[in-house]
Amino acid sequence: MAIITLATDYGNSDGYNAAVIGVIKSLSPGAEVIEITNGFSSIAKTSLVLWRYYSQFPKGTIHLVVIDPTVGTSRRALVGTDGNYCFVGPDNGIFTRIMEACPDSQWYEIDPTRLPANTVSNTFHGRDIFAPAAAFFANGILPESFSKKINDAVKVDIPKPIITAKRISGEIIDIDSFGNLIINISGESLGDKPKVILKGKKLRLGKFYADARPGNPIAYIGSLGLLEIALNGKRADKYFQVKVGTPVKVTI
Repeated sequence: MAIITLATDYGNSDGYNAAVIGVIKSLSPGAEVIEITNGFSSIAKTSLVLWRYYSQFPKGTIHLVVIDPTVGTSRRALVGTDGNYCFVGPDNGIFTRIMEACPDSQWYEIDPTRLPANTVSNTFHGRDIFAPAAAFFANGILPESFSKKINDAVKVDIPKPIITAKRISGEIIDIDSFGNLIINISGESLGDKPKVILKGKKLRLGKFYADARPGNPIAYIGSLGLLEIALNGKRADKYFQVKVGTPVKVTI
């Protein structure tokens, strides 16, 4: 039985996710659809969150991801595979981190005329293009049957840290729902006794949240293997008054 995950920015009160699921189940009744979220808010956030969860599923899982502010324009519709997982969604950069992590992944532009939808809405490609494509994958239909291979899928810029002999200069790339700060500095790049500096405050590197006293900040290596900063029991983003893009430095 194929697994299809569904992650969108559709919200939970208008039936959009339900319509997508309905199309999938109509075309591939045996597919198991797992809703990840309907609350995505940006392409950059989507790319990071997808990177966090996609490989935790069984191999062969199809990841359907729709955050599509330019729906109806000339932006392409994509299907892709890294050899273990399949991906379906708009060609707007949401799959950037997959492409970076899996440079041998293959990507295809969907031809809507080869899908079973009778009509394609200008505003609901999740239902009319992406859901049928995901169902095709679930039914074992190869992407060559309804799409053509491309080599120029859209990527968004992923901020890279600047690393010198004694310092790493990075930035906050995400703030999770707990207010924890995710930084674009890998744990592997840190020395034995790094000093993390955010807005002039020096933080020691711990192992988990409780390494700091309640209400105090701590730096640590998070589940993505990236440097993170948290406040034990409270929100680090509010404490430091920071946002995505705020610089973070590490002396090594």
